[in-house]
Amino acid sequence: MTDARLLPKTFQRGRVVEVANASERAVLEILRQSGPMTRSEIARRSGLSAMSISRISEALEARSFVRTVGKIAEGRGANEGLEINADAAFCIGVSIRTDSVAVALMDFAGVVRGLRSEIVPEMQKSITLERIGDLMEAVIRNEVPDKDRLFGLGVAISGFFVGDGSKVNPPDLLEDWALTDIESLLAQRFELPVWVDNDGNAAALAEAMFGLGKVYPSFAYMYFSTGFGGGIVQNGSIWRGRNGNAGEFAGTIPLEGFVHPNLENLRRLLEAEGTEIPTVAEMVAGFDPTWPAVEIWLDQVTPALNIAASAASAVLDPDAIILGGILPKSLGERMIERIKFSSGPRRGLIRPVPPVLCAEVMQDAAAIGAAAAPLKAHFFGS
Repeated sequence: MTDARLLPKTFQRGRVVEVANASERAVLEILRQSGPMTRSEIARRSGLSAMSISRISEALEARSFVRTVGKIAEGRGANEGLEINADAAFCIGVSIRTDSVAVALMDFAGVVRGLRSEIVPEMQKSITLERIGDLMEAVIRNEVPDKDRLFGLGVAISGFFVGDGSKVNPPDLLEDWALTDIESLLAQRFELPVWVDNDGNAAALAEAMFGLGKVYPSFAYMYFSTGFGGGIVQNGSIWRGRNGNAGEFAGTIPLEGFVHPNLENLRRLLEAEGTEIPTVAEMVAGFDPTWPAVEIWLDQVTPALNIAASAASAVLDPDAIILGGILPKSLGERMIERIKFSSGPRRGLIRPVPPVLCAEVMQDAAAIGAAAAPLKAHFFGS
């Protein structure tokens, strides 16, 4: 995992590129969230002086990170504004799941310019890397005017970090990826700086930057896919913990006596009822909320989900709990109806609990978050 604090500069396909300092990051974040804006409005929102904003904007324009736009109404008149130059740089995000891969292309303004996914029945490294390369070429084509503008590659993978760099201990279906130095492998293959995170953290970052994070700056994110995990967002940034594994909500559920709320268990129930769906990715793509197995699955997983939600509420006291990943929204809404927190009354009052909501970034959130990771690390927010 690349640490922005250790990199005053970074490499962009062989060229040294200056990254943003703290004041520049604050200005870029304001423009990313709010769009074109006058310098005086940026100064008001950032708390920086007009002179500082003038100096910062000149430095950002010189590196093509921002550009001048036409007059913007302000007070009784109109003044020249600034906006992010979306084509200044591009990042690619890759999500490696147990049965599929997804690739997202994001521009410097945080807009997803391309998104492709593909089911990969056998997830060996050689096959998966070939598919990733093909999908990358597909999303880059016609969108990136110059490959020298590719700033970095973010990778999200299912599993937990073992405390040794980017090595992850993934589910059995990703056996060939187990304990691999993923950062070095992909950096060598695609000749780009690489950021590696688990899929729960990456999806939580996507929600923080582009979804409900605009309303809830701190939240617990529960990630539903073949497995069950998540991430923790504190004031707009991922809190990873010592080894990068904070937010592993599956670890709050006892090993025996409970059915984990993952989508593989739902797929197996469908299979037992005679509905043959080979992969979770295919099940989600063709999800039918009227399947009888859905109600059975909800009955089975609700006790475990209540434990995870209660733990998140009691330990973190977040602004919200958000259900996301590749979870179909209609299924998430039914899960929310069933969640009950462990919070007994005292003097007629219960401990306040957070709202539980479905994520807004629902399609390949891990790939989108992975694409955002290099930008977040070096240019946006604190």
